[in-house]
Amino acid sequence: MKTLLLFLLVPATVFAAQGTPVSGVEFIAQSVSPVAAGAAGLWRTSGNRLRCRRTDTTDGNLTMATASASAAGPSSASPLRLYSASLIPQAAAPTGCAGKVCLWLNLSGVAQLHATDNSNTSICIDSLSGGGVPSRYSPKYAAFIFTPQSVSPIRSGQDGLWLDAADGVLKEQSSAGSQYRVGCVPGCQVATCAYTVTGCAAPTDSDADGLNDAWETQGGVDIDCDGSIGAADFSFPVGETPTVGTKDLYLRIRAMAAAAGTYDLGFACTVDEDCVLGGDGFHNWCETGTGLCSDEPPEGHATSTAAITLLQAAFTAKGIVLHVDSETTGTIPHYSSLQFFTDDGCGAFGASYATQIKVAPYWDTKMEGVYHFAVFAHAWCAQPSVTGVSEIYSDDSLVTLGTSSFSFDATTRATMEAGTLMHEFGHQLNLTHVPIDRQPNVLSVMNYRYQFNGIYPADVPETDPPTILTTTARVDYSSFAMTTLDEAHLNETAILQSGSNDTVTFNCPNAAPRRGRAGSKIDWNCDNDGAIDTDVQVNINAQSGAAQVMPGKEEWSLVSYRFQCAPSTVGPQP
Repeated sequence: MKTLLLFLLVPATVFAAQGTPVSGVEFIAQSVSPVAAGAAGLWRTSGNRLRCRRTDTTDGNLTMATASASAAGPSSASPLRLYSASLIPQAAAPTGCAGKVCLWLNLSGVAQLHATDNSNTSICIDSLSGGGVPSRYSPKYAAFIFTPQSVSPIRSGQDGLWLDAADGVLKEQSSAGSQYRVGCVPGCQVATCAYTVTGCAAPTDSDADGLNDAWETQGGVDIDCDGSIGAADFSFPVGETPTVGTKDLYLRIRAMAAAAGTYDLGFACTVDEDCVLGGDGFHNWCETGTGLCSDEPPEGHATSTAAITLLQAAFTAKGIVLHVDSETTGTIPHYSSLQFFTDDGCGAFGASYATQIKVAPYWDTKMEGVYHFAVFAHAWCAQPSVTGVSEIYSDDSLVTLGTSSFSFDATTRATMEAGTLMHEFGHQLNLTHVPIDRQPNVLSVMNYRYQFNGIYPADVPETDPPTILTTTARVDYSSFAMTTLDEAHLNETAILQSGSNDTVTFNCPNAAPRRGRAGSKIDWNCDNDGAIDTDVQVNINAQSGAAQVMPGKEEWSLVSYRFQCAPSTVGPQP
């Protein structure tokens, strides 16, 4: 009965080949397309998105197009109320569209927006193929000619198209009353900072974490832009949905499986304890099948749970939620070396990161723009000795500890893995290395001095050297720009960071490592005189060359979240 009333409300003139002027076109939401199979037309989803229906029954969203303002004044006519509208293919814009804004369908089946300057712009993401058979649910038109309006003629609570007299732009009104140029869809796949559609307001990212508010509230990224999160879209994992007002970061970690490894051929085993107690300290895992002690554990290069906990704790302390998707046993086949980028300059290598690692099932392309990715691998082919590699401000990293971390106890291994992962992740977040290699006064995993060992709190009251309060170090980026150090003129009475009980490590004149407390005097020349010297020269970072000036550096405020919009122009960084 509703269909019959629809046809009765539409005047016969609307079937004329030249189209009929309308103040607006209002679409009634449908759970499925009312455009008949084989027809081409427009309809509104129950998710309140206007769709272009193809003759092959697939749909594309309306996308932005600009139309100049018509000289005609606003119409007071009510909008047509439709389930859908089938457009009859035309060889050119109907003559009635001349100098006006109208919607029409060309012979290739592509919906066109005709502007007052008589230019035409395609407005569907997917082309409408062929000339469709009119649907029995909707009238057919040569075109819709829009009369400019000073305010939207679309009724409250309805979704439709109308022409704004103020700027001459064809606009879509949502059922919530929002107005967009055709195709300006918040929650769609484009990140806030990359949103460059002319005339469209960028989606809001109120907590500046690189995730649009719409993504955070709707539970995912509307990749197909149909107004709802479905199978074709990205959905945040259950229990890991971001919150508007809180910075959220997402990191996916995958790892190589165990290799055959190397063996302690002189020592047989039945359990791991045999290798730990009687082995050489490097082959600590009893490999099933060979009965030999191996240098690789059965879980391969998979990150330890303790390392993930340390990493997340660093971000939690700053009010940032780091969501980590990791695995307890490596699933990537073991390769002795990886090519990170095609211009690495490697000769032979085991596998390519781009074509063999960042692919399914280890990576899902739906995660692009949301997740960072890190792979725990054996070695980077370009520099096999480094512990990792990343690009600056990107979403890709390798952590390449090889077998070095396996020879340590679980606590030390966790700190090494967490520090190295946080170092490479820091590059993804736009952090660079510290000003001077291994300088004592930047407490950060971006400093090679603290990458493996972490940062320890010291005793209060102070002793010299300070007593470490815990066997577990933390991993961190620098929270303070500490006092500048000049190796040629070190003042032992100067305080690096008032109130801090963190320890700094440095090298004595004989290069032996020593600790000092950042919040008190430090005996730089290690003469145990109570740190009273005010002008001594010491090579405190044990690097060759002349004495260096070492400025402090604060890093947390330098963390950048919107990697989606800043493709790295800086080459791989260890």
